[in-house]
This record gives sequence, C-alpha cells and structure tokens, in this order.
Amino acid sequence: MARHLKRAALAATAALAVGGVTTDVRGAGFALIEQGASGVGNAYAGAAAVAEDASTVFFNPAGMARLDRAQVVLAGHVLNVDTKFQNNGSIVPGGFPSGGNGGQAGDVVLVPNLYAVIPLNDRMRFGVSLSSPFGLATEYGDGWVGRFQALKSEVKTLSLNPSLSYKVNDQVAVGVGFSVTTLDATIRRNQLLQLPGPVLNQGTAQFGGSDTAFSFNVGVLFSPAEDTRLGLAYRSRTELGLEGSMSVNTSTGVPIAAATGPITADLTLPASLSASLYQGLTDRWALLADITFTTWSDIQSLVVRPGGANVGSSTQLDLHFRDTYRFSVGANYQLNDAWKLRFGVAWDQSPVSSSQERTANLPDNNRTWLAVGFRWQATKTGVVDFGYAHLFVRDTPIDHAAFPNQAQSGRIVGEYKNSIDIFSLQYTYMF
Repeated sequence: MARHLKRAALAATAALAVGGVTTDVRGAGFALIEQGASGVGNAYAGAAAVAEDASTVFFNPAGMARLDRAQVVLAGHVLNVDTKFQNNGSIVPGGFPSGGNGGQAGDVVLVPNLYAVIPLNDRMRFGVSLSSPFGLATEYGDGWVGRFQALKSEVKTLSLNPSLSYKVNDQVAVGVGFSVTTLDATIRRNQLLQLPGPVLNQGTAQFGGSDTAFSFNVGVLFSPAEDTRLGLAYRSRTELGLEGSMSVNTSTGVPIAAATGPITADLTLPASLSASLYQGLTDRWALLADITFTTWSDIQSLVVRPGGANVGSSTQLDLHFRDTYRFSVGANYQLNDAWKLRFGVAWDQSPVSSSQERTANLPDNNRTWLAVGFRWQATKTGVVDFGYAHLFVRDTPIDHAAFPNQAQSGRIVGEYKNSIDIFSLQYTYMF
C-alpha cells in the first residue's frame, strides 16, 4: 500500500511540476500590454514617446515631464479570448476514453489600470501606476482529450510602480521607477495514479503558488523638435520564488496524503526594451512607431522542487523560449479641438517556437493587431479615450507530450484556432 502511494506521489509531483511551470510561463510569456486605453487605438505604436496622459508612468516614466497638470487616469480593458482546439490523433494515457476537444478554452477577462501624476516643481514629476502586467486564464471542459496535461490554468499579477521624472532641458527628460509585483498561480489537471489493484486511477492534481518581488524601469525622452519625440524605455527582469502547495485526489475525491505538501519554483519575468517615435506631420496628422524587444530566452528551463518528505524529487521542464520582437505603426488625426481619431497595426511575435514546445496551457502563436480608437476632450478637465483591437492569430499546431514518457501525460496532437478582441475605455481627470 505504502509503495503504491509513494509511486502515485512521485508521478503527481512530476505532473504538477510540468503543469505548474508551463502555466507560470504562460502568465509571464504573454505580457499584458493593455496598460492604458489611450494607446489601444494605435496598437500601442509610439507608447514610449507619446506621453499624452498619466499612463506614460508604465511605458516611459520620462514622459511625465510633458504633463503640466496633476491628473488621474482610470482605464479598463475587456479581453475576449477565443481559444478552440481541434483534435488530430491525440493519445490519452492509461487506456482511458479519448474525450472531446475541450470546448471554449478562452475567457472574457477584465484588466483594470490606475495611474496618477503630480508635478513637484517645474522640473520634477511624481507618478504611480497600479496594473496587471502579466496574466492568464484558460480552462478546458472535464474529460477533454488533453486533460492529463491541462484542465485549468490561471495566473494573476498586481504591480505597484511609483516613478520620478526630471526635465533636464527643453529637449531631454529622464525617468526612473521601481515595481512591487505579486503573482498568484493556480493549475489543475488530471493525473494518472497507480493505486493498489490492477486498474489505473484518473485522479486530479492541483498546484497553487505565489510570491512578491521587486524590479525597476528607466526611460529617456528626447525632443529634438517641437513635433518630434523619441522615447527609449527599459523594464528589468523580475525574479520570483514561488511558494505554494500541491494536492492530489483520486477519481472519487479521496485525497492522497503522500502527494500533498509544499512546492517551490523559480520564475523569471523577462526584461524588455522599447524604442518609440512620435512625429507630427501636419497640424492634423501624426505618425507613431515602436519596436519592443523582450528577453524570453531567459526562460530555457524551469525547476519545481517539492518541499515535503513524501512528494518526490525536483522536476525540470525544458521550454527553450526565444527572444521576441513587437513592431507597431500608427497614426492620429485631429478632427477638431475636441476629437482625435487613432489607427494602428502591429505584429507581435510569440516566444513559443515550435509545435513540440507548445503546451495546452500556452496555445500561443504570432499575432497581428488591427486597431482603431478615439480621444474626446469632454470638458476642460475630463478626457475620454476608447480603443478597439482585433488580434489575428496564426493557426497554431501542437504536438506535445509533457513527459519524456507519454504513458504518464499522453500526447496532444491537433491545431488551435485563436483570436482576441480588446475593448478599452479610459477616463482622465486633470486637476
């Protein structure tokens, strides 16, 4: 009996390690760029150079130097994530029935942002942002064909980012900030259990972990001419040491004590470097552009370590993430004193490079943005921004076994159809 429980605990530990690592990477590897609604209509082209409202605290703190009045920005984004899988020869372990395609694995998610900027004197500004820079929500229907690799994956972050800017002269401003980021992850999946007797058991394994860590960001804004701005912004890596617990239940809901206990895992949220341009063309037209580089190659493999005496040994998952680029261009048209129209396109590269390294927690691929929006000066102190973007995602093949031996996790083979719609609204109040 003890030998069977020990074997179940070892298998469950490995399963949770792979599932937990993959999910955390999904939260880190899909950064939520939805930081302020005023940039959505431009597909965030020129985000580090526009400096139009307090959301510049996130994109480039040096941009606060352009804000002459204290202001507060409240923004909200509704993300409609459409993720559907089509099976094409997946293998379910243990002789269990194959199962369906999992239904709608995406979700409708609300992402809020809050920003504030206060002038301290003629040259210095203080700002703060409260936002969610990383996130994930995927959930498949019970009994789907890939249930031994993923059922539910959820990652939530909350980041507080106080910042300072200093206006060196009329052409140059600099900014610096630091962030306190909290991350919570929850992962659930089915697990093949070898309990006493000849029949394998389809159990359920769950992992939860969290941590809080610090990072910094710096930026510079160069204005060589009245209608020309160049922005450069850097956000550092965030080193997290997740601590949490795992639990495993049999198919009848009976907990396995030997497979329950603490787990730790190290996770790096990558650094990013953005270069942006804002160029006024006429009294009505302006051109915007941006290139952002993100160091996803920091994540090559991840290790989950069980802390209890009965839950097995450390497990390593090789991910082989690649560095990525994001390119965007946009335009603004000043219709009149009260209304401004926005347009933008972007190409966003995925850190997942092949179908073998793609997971059901992260069915991600390169995507193209098409975006529109407007800015309405409603009153002397109030501004409303709205943005809409549709993200076209390439057809996404997957051929993944979470273990070297697919007898434990099965193999997911098929193709995902993904798309994302973003609806963003923002209100800015100036004092």
